[in-house]
Amino acid sequence: MYKLLLVDDEADVREGVAREIDWRTYGFDLVGVAENGREAVEWIEREVPDLVVTDIRMPFMDGLELAEWLRKTRPYVKIVILTGYDEFQYARRAVRLRIEDYVLKPFSVRELTDALLKVKHDLDAEIAQRENVAALLDHYRKSLPVLREAFFGALVSGKLSEREIREKAEAYGIRLDADAFAVAVIEPDPTDADDRPDADSEAKERSGENASEIRPLSSLRDANPELRRFAVFNIAEEIVDRERFGHVFLHDGDIVWLAVGKPADNGETGGDASAFRSGTGRPFDREDMYENVCAVLEEIQYCVEKYLKLAVTAAVGSIVGSPADIGRSYRDALRALDYRPALGDIRVVGIRDVERVPAGSSLRLDELKERALVRCLKVGTDDELRGLIEDLTADLVDRPISSPESLVYLTEMAAVLLRVARDAGVAAEVWAECDAVRSAEWLRFKDGRQARGWLLAVSSDIRRRISETRANAGPSIVAEAKAYVLRHYADSELSVRGICAHLHVSAGYFCSLFKRETGMTFGQYVLGVRMEAAKELLRSTDLKTFEIAERVGYADPNYFSFCFKKAVGLSPKEYRHRTRGG
Repeated sequence: MYKLLLVDDEADVREGVAREIDWRTYGFDLVGVAENGREAVEWIEREVPDLVVTDIRMPFMDGLELAEWLRKTRPYVKIVILTGYDEFQYARRAVRLRIEDYVLKPFSVRELTDALLKVKHDLDAEIAQRENVAALLDHYRKSLPVLREAFFGALVSGKLSEREIREKAEAYGIRLDADAFAVAVIEPDPTDADDRPDADSEAKERSGENASEIRPLSSLRDANPELRRFAVFNIAEEIVDRERFGHVFLHDGDIVWLAVGKPADNGETGGDASAFRSGTGRPFDREDMYENVCAVLEEIQYCVEKYLKLAVTAAVGSIVGSPADIGRSYRDALRALDYRPALGDIRVVGIRDVERVPAGSSLRLDELKERALVRCLKVGTDDELRGLIEDLTADLVDRPISSPESLVYLTEMAAVLLRVARDAGVAAEVWAECDAVRSAEWLRFKDGRQARGWLLAVSSDIRRRISETRANAGPSIVAEAKAYVLRHYADSELSVRGICAHLHVSAGYFCSLFKRETGMTFGQYVLGVRMEAAKELLRSTDLKTFEIAERVGYADPNYFSFCFKKAVGLSPKEYRHRTRGG
């Protein structure tokens, strides 16, 4: 069933339409009726209907103003306009507002139900289109190159778990069942054209970005840096594809090559020629892999210089044995590339050439481990946190705690704990109450087990404080919102957006939280506060109705009177007369 809201200021029309039509027969639930556009907005924020059937001419907010508001805030809601013959010129505006249909007054039940069936057909078609498996598969196939590119980017960024890597690689047809991996970053060297003050605008003009005709380039050296990078990418991709030695892609403006070694399940070279240069028919060891990667990079560098007349520098990260460690190899390659100004004529450099990286070191707090720790601190249980800390320190307990590698790892862990505490607003308490944090005690631990115990104690304390803060956050936010309303209800501009800006929370979160904590919407609460204030002024003062309206936040005194009578059952004048014993 689709949800429908009926909006009309004429009571006989509202009641007659609501009574005469068997809504469920036509696939709709009538979730509410409203007398004007402003009241309809309150209904829409509570119910979010699929269809709004509205009159045009109504007080306070007419049907077209309501339609404009809907198109800005909830463009997916369908709209049917009810209009009289003399309002037809207004109905023309419905075209630009993408109104689904309009029904001329006076109308029969048949005419309105025909419009309902038309909208239902459109809604059904939209759902069917989204559920059309064949169409989805076709769209998926067309999107596969983009999905693969995004996957490679997430892979080298270390944002995927082993399970996610395995599932996505299988879904996208990417082979990662290998015994060795390496990431290389290829960067075209700057040319003389890049040093000219007007190089960027001139390159764009020559590339056709600022001109109707493309001016010929004397060479790629004079081209836009992006065009040079794309030309290098094409050569790198062609060579790597020919050797069937992994995948080349663009990530964060870099040309990145993920070198995938020989399949790990057997020693046959088979059709996957990642052992192409060794010819041994056996899986590579790390030295084999590194030599083959460098050989391919040298070929890429040679072809780029020969055909494009450009120079490139390539950096190789660590050789790793698991797809989960590919992100580490990528970061190593970026670090190696940082040494480019000091390399001179060297065009292919590995991280092991410029830094001493411990082979197979597991004491690295990569992004995936950090995300797991942050998640556990924010929403995990004590058991989950204990298990994670034990996993993160499994290789620490058997190492000398005084080694630089261990100290850096512990410092990184401590930094994550303090950053999470700061972001959650509990850092001050942790800092004040934990001597070990203030004195950087982790730098003086005797062994890894002592470090593990400290990490577990501090992280458990932070997790507890965050949990307590979150438990109190809802009531605290609602209490602050109520206090804000009591101070500002006289402001006619008081809105959800304004109070959310004051509280630094999103509108969706605030509205859900407020209703969960109070059992009413924010709009209903504001209305109640304003009505109580208005009743007090009517009882205790001789202010005129329009003055009271202004004092309780209504710019339009007629709309104030409408809301008052709807909420209290009496007009302001009747309420004053009755409460004063008249």
